[in-house]
This record gives sequence, C-alpha cells and structure tokens, in this order.
Amino acid sequence: MVDGEENYRLKYQKMSEAKSSIYIANYDLDPNLRLLRGDTVPQSLEIHDLIASPCRSESSDCDGSLHHDDDDDDDDGYDNTDYIMQNLLIQKAKQKVDIKILVWEPRPIVRMLPNSRKRGLEERGVAKRFGIEDYITIRLDSKAPTVTSGFHEKIMIIDNQIAFCGGQDLSLGKWDTRDHEFDNPLRDAGGEPWHDIHAMVEGPIVWDLIYLFNQRWVYSIWKDIRQVKKIVKPSSIGSYLFSTSHSAVLSFTGKGDTEITALRTWKQLSESKNDTTEYLDYDSSIQSSDSVCAWYDTMFSKARDSIYIEDQFLFQDKTITQILVNRLQEQKDLKIITVGPMEPNLPGFVFGTISKESINHINSNLAALRKAGENRVRTYSLISQHNTFKDYDS
Repeated sequence: MVDGEENYRLKYQKMSEAKSSIYIANYDLDPNLRLLRGDTVPQSLEIHDLIASPCRSESSDCDGSLHHDDDDDDDDGYDNTDYIMQNLLIQKAKQKVDIKILVWEPRPIVRMLPNSRKRGLEERGVAKRFGIEDYITIRLDSKAPTVTSGFHEKIMIIDNQIAFCGGQDLSLGKWDTRDHEFDNPLRDAGGEPWHDIHAMVEGPIVWDLIYLFNQRWVYSIWKDIRQVKKIVKPSSIGSYLFSTSHSAVLSFTGKGDTEITALRTWKQLSESKNDTTEYLDYDSSIQSSDSVCAWYDTMFSKARDSIYIEDQFLFQDKTITQILVNRLQEQKDLKIITVGPMEPNLPGFVFGTISKESINHINSNLAALRKAGENRVRTYSLISQHNTFKDYDS
C-alpha cells in the first residue's frame, strides 16, 4: 500500500473481518487515529452492523477525546467515530477477538522532549470500563540498549493468517493521499504531506512475524534476552502466546510464486554472540546476515547505475551514509534519488544533541552525499498544489 489512505483502509477492512486475534507491535499507536476518511468511507450502511461505536449509546460514557454530538455525523449517515482506532479495537474485543498490543515507550529523558505524549490506548483502564479485560492486553516496552534507541517495528497480525509490515506508524499526522496536496482538510490537525509505504503479506512469511511478535511480547515482560531464547522457540511458538480459545493456526495452504525474506535488527538476539552479552555496539550489527543494515550494505555495494530510496528519516545513520559515499566515489555513473517527508519529525539541535536523534544529522549526511555525488544525488519530497491552482502555469 502506498500512503496512509490506502494503508489504513486495508487495515480497517482486515481488522473488521478478524475472527480470532489481532496482534499489534508498533512504534506508536494513537487511539484517536481515524482509519477511514473522505471517499474511503463505505457507501453501504451495513458497516454499522459490524462496527458500532462504543460511544454511540447515551447510557455509556466515553473518554472525552472521543466524545461526539449528533451534529458531528456526516451527511452520508456515518459517524466518524466508527472508524477511530480505539473504537474499532473495543468493538472487536467485545466480539471476543483476542487483542494484544505492544507499543514502544521512550526513556523518560526523551519523553520530556517537546510534543511528547502518552502512547498506546488513551486510557489503560478502557478495557475494564467496557468489560473486555479478558480480550485486550496492552504493554509498553521501554527497555533498550541506549537512552534513545528502541524498537521501530510496525507489525500487525490478524487471525495468524495475514500480516502487515512496513514503514507507517499507527499515529496521527501520517495519513495522506497519493496527491499529497498541501492543504488537504482530511489530514490530522497540524499534519503535512506524508509519503510512506506498507505491505500486507500472506503465506509462510506470516510465521516469521508471529515468531518476532512472540519474542517481543516475552521480552516486554521479562526484560531478559535469555528468557526470550528459553521460552520462545520455533517448536513451541503456537503454545506460548495464544490461549486455547484462540490457538494459532500456523498451517498455510497453497504455494505462491514470490520469495520473501523477513529482516530485523535486534542485536541482543544475534546468534553469533554469546548469550551473556546483553548489548552489542552498533557496528557489530552490520555483521549479522539477517539485519536490515547488512542487507543495505550488500545492496548498496553492488549498485552500478541507480539507487532509489524512500524513507521517513533519510540518512540519519552515518554508517549507511558512508557506504553510499564510498559507492558514489567508486561508480562515477551511479545516480541516487531520495524521497522523504518535507521535514522529518525529529528534534532540532538542542534536544537533538541530548537525544542523539536530530534533523541536523540528516541534513549533514545529505550534504556529504551531495558533495560526493554532486549533481548525481537528488533529494525530493512529495507535495502538490490544491486542485484550484493546478490549471495555472507556474
């Protein structure tokens, strides 16, 4: 799926159809995220029978941020709260769908940065209030090797049969259409044109994502990599996380014609290191053949003619930047095109120096690339004028 409109629409559809389980591991999850907007809202009233807002009843109170009046209803008869992330999850839990959510929680020093906010569902007590404690569990994980590092997966697994994986968070400000109009009123407040991609996968590759989710879930409880290796094993993956009423069905029928490799960078689980080594330095991760960094190294080192890159945080890392600088110097005909957001949502110099996560790093690394490749390196962001201005000459 390209961009949030398409991504969130498909996720909404598949979550609505979930029969047994929804498992989410995400860097961020905003409970007020509206999954369907504008033309993506279905034109059939049957959707009300499937997803009814828990806030609709006058007898049931709801969190203030999700309150609505009858005047808020759209002209087509739909209530926008039907498509809010938290309401959808509550409704599925009421249908006895097992929901487990794992969200990254930055260290306290990072949570002090401007615009920092709580993560996960709006209220940890929302499950109790709606009587769905047995079907929805939320965990926040803040254990990481350094003050500013953390897991950055964006994974969703539904009924253990299909899974989503890619670059887009379940957070406000990331919804957009392919037009990337500057002033699209359907965006979240303060949102800018945002380009991203995500993938939905089926078949045996789903097992890899289930396995990773099991590992992440156990680690969020024990905070001990040795326990993860002890408890989560390929032979027992179906019996640990999943309850008897929602047992994992890990058999897949048919065979596709696409070969897929699942990559991750979790240095503590590197098989080449001793189990007693809790944390590894960054450079050692590039030696792990299944790490994202290692595959970037392999692909970039083989490039001859062109490299096209889309990323939220282009060249935040100096290691990747240096690999490309070297390749530009070796291959005089190599061209690089990068596409990213207008302004990555990273802190500036002062707080960036504290957190070691700064937009200044991206700017300096891009400058190094342009110096090495000169006019062979081009950087773009996707944005367009409003329809009323498109007919005018520039």
